[in-house]
Amino acid sequence: MRILFLVPTRTHKVTAGSRIRYDRLKARSNYFDVAIQSMDEVTEADFSACSVCVFSKTYSISAISIAEALRARGIVVGIDLFDDYFSQADDPRLSRFRTWLGRFGPVFQFALCSTATMQRVVAELVPGLPIHILPDPYPEIDIETVTASFARSLQRTRDTGNLEVVWFGIGSNPFFPVGVRDLCAYSWSLAELAAGRFNVRLKILTDTASLTAANLAHVARLPVPYTIEAWSAEGEVEALDWALVAFIPVNGQSFSRAKSPNRALTAISRGAQVLSPGFPLYRELDQAVYTEADELLADIERGECRVGAGTLGEIKQLVAHISDLDSVIVSLFLFLTRQHRMTGREAQSSGSTLPCKQAMLYALDQERQAVPAIGASSIVSIRSPYARGESAFDARLDYEGGRTLAVWVKPTLVPYLAEPLQVGLSEPQKIGRSDMVRVAAHEILLLDTPLLVLPSEPRPIMSETEAYYSGLSNLVRVCRRVFPTLNIHVAGLSSYSASGEAQGAGAS
Repeated sequence: MRILFLVPTRTHKVTAGSRIRYDRLKARSNYFDVAIQSMDEVTEADFSACSVCVFSKTYSISAISIAEALRARGIVVGIDLFDDYFSQADDPRLSRFRTWLGRFGPVFQFALCSTATMQRVVAELVPGLPIHILPDPYPEIDIETVTASFARSLQRTRDTGNLEVVWFGIGSNPFFPVGVRDLCAYSWSLAELAAGRFNVRLKILTDTASLTAANLAHVARLPVPYTIEAWSAEGEVEALDWALVAFIPVNGQSFSRAKSPNRALTAISRGAQVLSPGFPLYRELDQAVYTEADELLADIERGECRVGAGTLGEIKQLVAHISDLDSVIVSLFLFLTRQHRMTGREAQSSGSTLPCKQAMLYALDQERQAVPAIGASSIVSIRSPYARGESAFDARLDYEGGRTLAVWVKPTLVPYLAEPLQVGLSEPQKIGRSDMVRVAAHEILLLDTPLLVLPSEPRPIMSETEAYYSGLSNLVRVCRRVFPTLNIHVAGLSSYSASGEAQGAGAS
C-alpha cells in the first residue's frame, strides 16, 4: 500500500506538521510506502503510484475536484485534520473552513486526526465519516541520550549559576493568539523561575516571519534576559541539548486544546525538563511535566528532576501508552485496509456513481499553486473570460459581448460536448498555448444575460462583489450545457460563504 500525503505547497513539506506526522511514518513503516508531495509539484506518476491519497491543509475547491477525480480512478481519498479551524462557530474569520468541511467533507472516504478532541469536532461537522485517530508519531526516547543530556545541563547550571531555558516553535498564527503571544502572556512563570538563586537566560527559537514589530514589543517586556534565533531542525536539537528547561505554556482556546503532546515529548527526548503553565494539554504526562516553577526549582536544587535516570523507564511506558509508533502504524494500516475493501464493495454494488470526468473553471482567483495538481489528476481545465494569464487550457470561453461566447476546445474534448455541438467544428487553430477547434454558434452557448462585470474590469476587489459571482454562475450554467457529462468546479470559491449557484458548482 502506498500513501500519498498531499500538502498545499512545497514549503508545507518541511513544516512541523509534515515532519512530525509524515516523515516519521515514512521512516518507520514496514506496512506501506509513504510519499509527501505538494499541490504545486505533484505529477501524474505520483497519483498513479498511490492507492491512498490523504489531503492535508488543502482547503480549496481544487482539492475537492482532485479528490473526486482520484476516487473515480479507484484511489481511496481521505483528509488529515490535525488543526482545529472548525469549532469556533462565533468567529466569522473561520466560517470558510467550517463551510468547506461541512459541504465537501462527504467527498472524502475517511478522515485522520491526532486527538480525541479533534475527532469530536470532525464528527459534528461531517456525521458518518469514518474517523481514525492517528497520534503524532513521537520521537524515540533513548535512555542514554536523555540521561547524559540532563546530567550535563544540571551540572552546568550548578557550576555557572545560569539556568538555561528555551522556548521553541512557530511564533504566530493568522487566527489565534499563540506562539510568541503565549510566551509573553505566561511570562509570570518565567519571573517565578528567576525568583530562585539561578540567573534565568531564555533562548527564543522561532520562525523569522513571526518577529513582527508587535511581537517584538511584547518580547521586549519579558522579565528575564533573552536571545532570539531563527528556528531550524538542527538548532532545535542543539538548543534542547543545551537547555535544562523547555518553557512550553499553553493557552486554553480551542485551537490549542486540540493539539497533541508532541512538543513536550520532543523536549523530553533531548533531556530537557518541561515547564508548562496554563491549559493542561499535557495532563497525560503529568509525572514528567512541571506546571509550577517553584516545584521545578526545588527539584533542581535536589538534583533529581522529573525527567532523569530514575524516571525514564516509567516515562517510556507512559509514552508507549499514549502512542507507540509500531502500534500506530499497524492501526493505521488496518484502518486503511478496511477503507479499501469498502470502496471495492461500493464500486461492485452501485457501479460508477461519480462523473466520468472532473472539470475546473478558472476564474479571477485561479488557485495557482494547485494548477500542477489539476493537470496531474487529468482534470479538464476551462478558461473563463475572467482568468488572468495563459496556460495550456483544455477549453476556453471567450466573451464577445452581449450574450455571446466563443467556445474553443481541444479535439480530445469533442466527445464530451453536448451532442448538438459536436458538428460544425472549425479546423484546429493555435489558441493560447493549445491547438483547439471552435464550437459552432448555437443557442446552448448563449449566456442567460450579458456579463455585468466585463472581463477587462476585474481586479482583486471585484471578487468580493455579487455582480462578479452572478457572472460566474452565468458561465457555470453555460459550461454545464456545453459539457453535460462533466462535473464543473470553480477555482477560487473556497472562501465564498454565501449560497448561490457559483458556490454550488463544486458539488453535484
